[in-house]
Amino acid sequence: MFLKFMTGACFGSFLFCIIWRIRRNEDWITGRSHCDSCGRRLLFIDLIPVFSFILLGGRCRYCGSGIPVTGFLAELVCGILFMMLF
Repeated sequence: MFLKFMTGACFGSFLFCIIWRIRRNEDWITGRSHCDSCGRRLLFIDLIPVFSFILLGGRCRYCGSGIPVTGFLAELVCGILFMMLF
């Protein structure tokens, strides 16, 4: 059950990232994940769907600026949908 949720959350995170980058005219193929405020590259630990947002309190580890809640919701919804569908 947890594996299904995490698979869906990863899928939701990936889709949200692509949409976010296309809308901002950023490179979505080879670009690295970064904070939108300070521009610092994010570490692997900062990119775990759903859990990173909760553990970081919805803020960037480096500059403390808020992380958009829409990404968290996309991950959460896709994780729940994967659990229900598969």
